[in-house]
Amino acid sequence: MNPAYFLSENIKKYEHFFGDVVVIDFESAANAYQSFTHYFLKSVGVEGEINDIRLNESRSDKAIDVISYINYNMPFNVASGYWKIRKYGDMKVFYSYSLPDDLKLKISKKIKNEVNWLCDNYGIDYRLMPVREISSKIFWGDVFYQQSITIFPALPLHLKIFFKSFVVDRIKSEVNSRDDGLLKTEFWIKNKYPLVYVCDNEFGFLLSRVFSRLQWLIGKIKKVLRLLIGR
Repeated sequence: MNPAYFLSENIKKYEHFFGDVVVIDFESAANAYQSFTHYFLKSVGVEGEINDIRLNESRSDKAIDVISYINYNMPFNVASGYWKIRKYGDMKVFYSYSLPDDLKLKISKKIKNEVNWLCDNYGIDYRLMPVREISSKIFWGDVFYQQSITIFPALPLHLKIFFKSFVVDRIKSEVNSRDDGLLKTEFWIKNKYPLVYVCDNEFGFLLSRVFSRLQWLIGKIKKVLRLLIGR
C-alpha cells in the first residue's frame, strides 16, 4: 500500500459504496474511559455498556531489541519450514518501542497531503500533532537485570546462549558499555552459568537444531504410545 494516498483512497471507496462514513481518531478511542470497543460502537450509533479489560499491549524497546537479536541469529524460517521451538514473547516493562526520529520525519513528509485531506474532510487534525521525543538510546537499568535473572533460568539451553551473547554484544557497544543493568546481568550469568557464558552462538544454533529434532522424535513416540495404549 502506498502511504501517499492510503487514507483518502480507502475512505473514498467506502464513501462511494455506503455514502455515509464515520472516521474516528485512534487517540480518542484509545483514551476512552469505557474502552476502545465501547467508543467505536458508540461512534457508529450502537449504545450499551461493554465491560472490556484494558491492557497495555505495546512492546517495550528492550523486548524489541532482544527479539531482533534472536531473530537474526536464530531465524523463524529454516529450510522452507518453521522451527517449532520458536515462540513469540515479550517483556511488557520499560518504555514502548518508538520509530527513530529520522524515519518519523520521512513518514510525515510522505503523508503530508493525506493528513491535510483528513483534517479538511473529517476534522481530525494531525497537522500540528507534537512528536513524542524518545531517546534512541535504550536505558537498560536495574529493572532489566531483575527481569533477566527471573526469566533466564526458565529458558532452554540454546536460548540461554543467545541471550548471553546478546547481553555481551550490547555491552561491547560504545553506547551501552557502562550500563549498570547490562553489566550486572552479564556478571550474574558468568557466575551462575559459567558453561553457558563460554559458549558461542554457533553452539547455541547447533543445540537448537538438536532440540528441534528431539521434540519431533518425542512427538512420534507419544503417538505410538497412544496407539499401543488404545489397543
